Amino acid sequence: MSPWLLLALFAVLLVLMFLGISTGASMGITAIVFLLMYGDASELITLAQRMYAGCTNLTLLAIPFYILMGNLMNESGVSSKLYKFARVMVGHLWGGLAHADILTCTVMAGMSGSAVAEAASIGMIAIPEMEKAGYENKFSAAITAAAATLGPVIPPSIAFVIYATLSGASTASLFMAGVIPGVLTAIALMIAAAFISNKRGYRRLPKTSWRQRWDAFKEAFLALMTVVIILIGITTGWFTVTEAAVIAALWAAFLGLFVYQTIKVKDIFRILWATTNSSCTVMMIMGIASFFSYILQKLRVPENALKAITSVSTNPFVVMTLIIAILLLLGCFIEGTAIYSITCPIFIPLANQMDYSLVVLGVVMVLTCGIGLITPPVGMNLFTVTKIAKEDVWVITKELLPFIVAMLIIIFIMAFFPGITIGFLSLFGMAA
Repeated sequence: MSPWLLLALFAVLLVLMFLGISTGASMGITAIVFLLMYGDASELITLAQRMYAGCTNLTLLAIPFYILMGNLMNESGVSSKLYKFARVMVGHLWGGLAHADILTCTVMAGMSGSAVAEAASIGMIAIPEMEKAGYENKFSAAITAAAATLGPVIPPSIAFVIYATLSGASTASLFMAGVIPGVLTAIALMIAAAFISNKRGYRRLPKTSWRQRWDAFKEAFLALMTVVIILIGITTGWFTVTEAAVIAALWAAFLGLFVYQTIKVKDIFRILWATTNSSCTVMMIMGIASFFSYILQKLRVPENALKAITSVSTNPFVVMTLIIAILLLLGCFIEGTAIYSITCPIFIPLANQMDYSLVVLGVVMVLTCGIGLITPPVGMNLFTVTKIAKEDVWVITKELLPFIVAMLIIIFIMAFFPGITIGFLSLFGMAA
């Protein structure tokens, strides 16, 4: 397949998405059209088999349970308890409520794994709270949208489960590899928020007493234990990633039904139905992506893309910069699951050729796709906070620029210094 045909393939995919056709259907139609035009039409008989194989990987079983856990946590009111705890801890600093927003998103990331769910649940709490304290709505919305991108990075992460399925990398290693970049990204966002808040003179809250902090910690303790259960269980080998998802979902149900009593028995069916809808969407994309990837292989797209990229340079730094640039561009138009499905068949062989860690590549890909969540025209986090804050999309986009720069700095650090991730994993005896 020539470079022009390769461009045509992705152009057709983008056009179909812009026409409002779902991601999975767009990928399927594109794959079938190009197979009929440039491949062997007899391969169509394998469509159902490829789709079935693509969505029955045992690792993918974790996805419905992590989605269920996130839905239960959002319904149980955990977000408000975590935000209260973060507010009493850091509210007295420059940009204190912004820091509270970031810290809450960081902790919630260890429970939901979904950026959009975080942006919605925490935005409903943090944006009005920041407005009362004198923060501009555009700033409050921007920091919430940026902080919520930590959802797919800090474990448990649905994005890492999908990437592990597509790449063959260890899910447990990917989960642990997300901790350091997640924390560093949170720190980078806090530095940017503090600088902006100080410059604009946003009011700081009075410093709270240690007694108030202790009381807030006790209230949030059981919610915080969700993250501890997942990380300790996986790192010690007590249970697998999928088993961790089941245990975490049961823990979330226990908190909502019996501890906080914010979830009623009658709510369970609605929560399970929402979980089923979300899970089916992901699984459908994964199934079609399997066939799409197969067609790419048949048409030798990865091989030609590999030659095109390495013809520019074989230097890992240059290649990783190109990969980041491609992901940033795709992130403006396509959601993360589709990006992983489209690019993994191309980037995985490239990483193997450079002897570059697949785990580190996964971290870089997930971090970079996170920026796509806050950039128009299809940034889901951006549009979620826009509705909550009732601000213009482009006003919030402009406000997001310093936070995007902060995130890019962390992405390039992770990409160019893979030893940070590899060294951290070696502490737990995990392979990178």
